[in-house]
Amino acid sequence: NNISFCHLNIRSLLTVSEDSVPRFEELYNYCCIENKFDVIGLSETHLDATIDDNEILFPDYSLFRKDRNRHGGGVLLYIRTALNPVELVQVNLVDIESVFVKVQANTTWCIFAAVYRPPNQNPTEIQAFLDGMSRQLEILDTKLSLKIPKIILGDFNDRCIDWFSPHTASELKNNLVNLINETNLYQLINSPTRGENILDLLITDCQDLIFNIKIKEPL
Repeated sequence: NNISFCHLNIRSLLTVSEDSVPRFEELYNYCCIENKFDVIGLSETHLDATIDDNEILFPDYSLFRKDRNRHGGGVLLYIRTALNPVELVQVNLVDIESVFVKVQANTTWCIFAAVYRPPNQNPTEIQAFLDGMSRQLEILDTKLSLKIPKIILGDFNDRCIDWFSPHTASELKNNLVNLINETNLYQLINSPTRGENILDLLITDCQDLIFNIKIKEPL
């Protein structure tokens, strides 16, 4: 029943590295060949409708994406097809870069999500993001009655050094912390994910089922 998963801020899935290796190829080798992750969450994919799913599809995986444009943003989930993934389209609100998918491991169902919140939002945009995320959690628990384990992966650009600190340097202040606490969720990353800051988060209601968390340098 174990599901292995990861999240990466990919900063353009289609970019090519200095040694002429496409990042798409590096991602496949690292995630699918070396580590064999069942679920791969990406933020900042930099894709748009001109890129067909077949151009970025991995063998034996299904993909679910929400694009912004070729210059920024966007999220994507690669999920092993054997997990019978089903996108929860009712949860994927227009004003949040996110994608939610239900997966099955034997007889157990759970939900994976990829979320991206861009930096430098103004107060109105920040409040819209927080309200939208609150609405998504409400839809899951009430409208869809999906009281199954939830794992939300993403780059929230929170800019905090310690998750349990006052978050004085964060655009979100303590608002995201409060939302997570009020909805009986937990945030499990407390080591820097970029520079000195915790930008990439793992939010869940099944913290007792998650083990062996590792932070890795970007590809």
